[in-house]
Amino acid sequence: MEGFTLIAHRGDSQNCPENTLPAFASAGEKGFPAFELDVQLTADGHVVVLHDEVLGRTTLTAEDCAAEGAGAGADPSASGRASGSGARRVAEATWAEVAALDAGSWFGPGFACTRVPLLSEVLCGFPGAHIHLELKSRQPGLPAAVAAELAACGWVRDGATAPASNRSRHTPHPAATVTPGGAGDAPGSAAGGAVQAPVPPGAAGPGEPGDGGAAAGAADRSVWPPGSRPHPALAAPGLTVTSFHLEQLRASVQLLPGVAHGWLIHEMTSQRIEEAVAAGLSQLCPRANALSPGDVRRAVAAGLSVRAWGVKDVQLLSRVVGCGCHGATVNGPAEAAQALLEPGAAALAAEEGSRAEAAALAAGANGGEG
Repeated sequence: MEGFTLIAHRGDSQNCPENTLPAFASAGEKGFPAFELDVQLTADGHVVVLHDEVLGRTTLTAEDCAAEGAGAGADPSASGRASGSGARRVAEATWAEVAALDAGSWFGPGFACTRVPLLSEVLCGFPGAHIHLELKSRQPGLPAAVAAELAACGWVRDGATAPASNRSRHTPHPAATVTPGGAGDAPGSAAGGAVQAPVPPGAAGPGEPGDGGAAAGAADRSVWPPGSRPHPALAAPGLTVTSFHLEQLRASVQLLPGVAHGWLIHEMTSQRIEEAVAAGLSQLCPRANALSPGDVRRAVAAGLSVRAWGVKDVQLLSRVVGCGCHGATVNGPAEAAQALLEPGAAALAAEEGSRAEAAALAAGANGGEG
């Protein structure tokens, strides 16, 4: 029996700073081998794992980090204020400049000065994971740069997803964190103060990068109900390239025709399904609060898998389960798994699915697409 798969959104982002090595390690150590991340290019062509196209919400300069004493729970909106980095686009910054930023202090003191990772670090550090890799920006060179990184780290071979045994594995980059250094210090240099990456309690240490939970022997908790198996499109190890930008997906499909691709969309319509199939995609990723069982049935009938995004609470989680989705991204996978194990969870999912179907039928009767 195929079940519903929980995917750690930007890693275990409810308990760690998003899109960082500690967040990905925490997800795997808790038994969730699938995680999502966002990538874009720096000015000098490095593929970095970072959600926002403008620096500042989750990044401080090393000087800011020291000045604030890695202040606990710092306001993310104030990030970068000392240097003005909060208004600078990632595409305008070099890798050295991005690597010098602190991506953890905004979340809490236990993650002080955690660094923005390179995509290659994540690929080589978590070979047993299923990574849902979002092409965040519209940068024309992004699909090719990502394809090159995937090949270099053994994740793809001849344009298709390679077996996990083919994937490179190494200790995360020594500059996993940053501390104050001179303006001319290279990331990871002794003068730059590189130290080991902080990790949450129970997560893999720097010498033993997480691999989606397998290395530590963590039981897979990601599929509900327990004992069921994930949809083949969501099984770990695995790889899915996603984006909101259809032109980026088309370019990626040309480069990686044997890799699964998913289109992040706001609403599921017959036109979107047709466009996805025509583009050679294998997955649609609709917003959780704009979904119905009928939408999922139509997508599945077209040969697509369906995984939702935007699951903010238990009601939306129940809705996507009740609608028949194959999986969803969630900020706290362990907390979501616990919610699905609560008495009455199956009944709530069925109720939310029925409510979503009724709403879709009513919208169709009023002239909308059912």
